[in-house]
Amino acid sequence: MIDAYLLEELVVFARVGTLAATAAQLNITQPSVSRGLRKLETMIGVPLFRHEPNRLVLTTTGRFAVHQAEELLARERDFATTVVNFAHQQHRVRVGMTIPGPLAVLRRLTLPDNVEVVDTLFAPTAVTTVLRQRQCAVMLSTAPITATDIDTTTIGVEALRVHLDQFSSLANQTSVSFADLAGESFIVLGAIGPWRDLIQTDIPHAKFMYQSRDAFTELIAHSHFPYFSTNVTMSSVSSVDDRVAVPISDAQARVTVYAHYLRDNANSVASVVDLLRHHWPSA
Repeated sequence: MIDAYLLEELVVFARVGTLAATAAQLNITQPSVSRGLRKLETMIGVPLFRHEPNRLVLTTTGRFAVHQAEELLARERDFATTVVNFAHQQHRVRVGMTIPGPLAVLRRLTLPDNVEVVDTLFAPTAVTTVLRQRQCAVMLSTAPITATDIDTTTIGVEALRVHLDQFSSLANQTSVSFADLAGESFIVLGAIGPWRDLIQTDIPHAKFMYQSRDAFTELIAHSHFPYFSTNVTMSSVSSVDDRVAVPISDAQARVTVYAHYLRDNANSVASVVDLLRHHWPSA
């Protein structure tokens, strides 16, 4: 078995280019680096280096070995991280998400003491990795996952709506389309996740003024600009706002929210998933 420190020496040497710089970066002596690289080459049994005047150069096989070493070291780090996260999951349930809507619901709930909500959004492509590395026990997203080790449960629907001035002709309608909103100017809360791309793409010739939460609240109180919310993120100022909330009828203005969790973790997360599903606002 090849020791990890030998692989690390190889990777660092490939990055910095000299024995002296490798030794300095790893805080060991240059002879130690030389011995380590020779040992690695002997253990593998093929030439990894070419000796040139006053320098050591990686062969083509050596460069290939560097890529393999990087992958092995990354898997070793993932192994350690996953084990540590597994140990933590024995005492807590971390909930992460790729969209901001569920965070608004979770903040309104009284959660068990062992539940921790991660308020930084994960990339949609990271869901399976986050679960398998046990960074989170539950991940909430808008895309179902098909995997033998991961279960997916439907939590509910998040539906976009627009808040219009009560004297607007559109405010009297039971619903509006994105096309109906063409050319309007909107105040928009900055952190609205995937809705941002949707409104910018689907509402023709519109202007969007993105605001921090404090500025957003202030503008709602002192202007007549329309703004967006969903059934799960109704603004806290809506109770004193005289705008009319009108549902948006386009199909893409509704998304299904799913909870994902490792199959072997189903019992541990069941109470949290059930609580969120039970309290999810109707669309």
